[in-house]
Amino acid sequence: MNFYKIEKESYINELMINNPDKLFVLIFSLDSNFDKNVLNNTFIIKKNIKKNLSNENNTIFLYVNLQRYIIKENKYSHSIKQNSLPYVSFYYKNNELARITETEYSVLNDTYYKLLENLEEHFKLSNKNSEMSNDTKNDNNNEEVNEKHDENMDELTDKIRQQRKLEEIEKLKQQYLINELTKLQRAKEIQEKQENNN
Repeated sequence: MNFYKIEKESYINELMINNPDKLFVLIFSLDSNFDKNVLNNTFIIKKNIKKNLSNENNTIFLYVNLQRYIIKENKYSHSIKQNSLPYVSFYYKNNELARITETEYSVLNDTYYKLLENLEEHFKLSNKNSEMSNDTKNDNNNEEVNEKHDENMDELTDKIRQQRKLEEIEKLKQQYLINELTKLQRAKEIQEKQENNN
């Protein structure tokens, strides 16, 4: 089973250190006294991960109930707001690759498989690297594999950052349009009131 309930930030750090070549999916939410939609989505996410993704060897899923979460550095949960739950973030090699707010299982699932597809090369290189270590192959080969792995990881991180920036720009555009539409609506209402008064 690759699904764990986490109550301390230090446990996340420890798991990441002990599993450097795994993709980590952190799911933050609350278990009680909260919005029904959030509770529902959280339940569906947890159930479907256990049902559909529990055999994913390259991934560790961590569920964090924020009502019990003991924070030291606030490394993983600093961006979470009450209206962003369930909040899901994806980490590889201790780098955040993506995050989703107010997520539903289908969105998590799509994002997860896109990341897996992008990381497939890294997983192959990691497996190759560990096989070479087990066979005590020549150190130069290990260095070449590590260098290629690091280059690919940097490239992937850059791609994901660019994608995130584009998504943020798109959100800002949408927010701008909504604000403009709201202003137009208000202006129209004021004009109608003035016409009715005359």
